[in-house]
This record gives sequence, structure tokens and C-alpha cells, in this order.
Amino acid sequence: MRIFWMAAAAAMLFCGEVLAAEGPAPENGEAAVGVSVLCNTPQQAEQFVSLRGKGAAPEKAMQVVNAAARDGHACGIAAVAYIRDQSVGTVKLRDRLVQIVRINVVAGFTGSGWEQEDDLMLLTLERQEEKKPTWQARPPWKSEEHLAEPALSTSAAR
Repeated sequence: MRIFWMAAAAAMLFCGEVLAAEGPAPENGEAAVGVSVLCNTPQQAEQFVSLRGKGAAPEKAMQVVNAAARDGHACGIAAVAYIRDQSVGTVKLRDRLVQIVRINVVAGFTGSGWEQEDDLMLLTLERQEEKKPTWQARPPWKSEEHLAEPALSTSAAR
């Protein structure tokens, strides 16, 4: 896992609001590549999100999580190729929901190339898509169509 932390410094330069790669999140079992926060446990990921929600910069939040875990590599940022496993929780970050997702890392970017990883399960963060309400502003029984008188069928009148 140490290989990832070399890429983390470079990734920090490009990631102000670090969560996950832009675009739609992969489904369970799908492969993806992205620069993201990676943590060893769900509790560390939750602590990172909590600290970010209170205004801590990503670097500071990771330092606090790593100090609490007594592991300098418990939580960090890296560029990885991975297969999405499953969501293990959802937490709130300011005004949006963030999913904590278990991933199987298959390769990490070292700064000069990709290095294959074997059996490395970590946790990452994904923005949860906002679901728009499906209700209508006007109930269907009060719609203009519904208020109109039904047309009489000439064949039914005979």
C-alpha cells in the first residue's frame, strides 16, 4: 500500500474537494480508475468525512485519522484501478450524502506507472446521486385534463 502514498502528494495538488472521480459511480462488480480518498476501515472513512464536514482541509483530516489509528497510511489519497465491491455505509458531508464503498484495488499509480496489487481491499468515498422527487407540484386529480368534461362517444350513445 505504500506505493499509493507517493501518488497521494501529486493527487493532493489536483484535488481540493476530494471524494471520488467525476461522473457516474461504477456499479458493484464494475471496474473503474480514479483518484480518491482511501481508508482501511469504515470508521476511518466516517471520521475523515466528519472532519471535512467541520471544515478541515483534506490533508489535515487525513493526519488526524492517521494519528488516531497510529498508522501513517490508514487514510490517504491515491490514484487506483479498482473493482467496486459494495456500499458499507452512508454519511452526510455538509449538504450531500456520501457513500462509503468497499473496493478491491487491482493497481496503483506510482507516479511513473501502474503497479499491480494483490488482495488489497480498501474503502473509498463516493458522492451519492441526488434523487429528484417524483411527485408533481399539482396532484393529478387537480390537473387541467382531469377537470375537463369527458367527451361522449357517439357509438356508446346509441
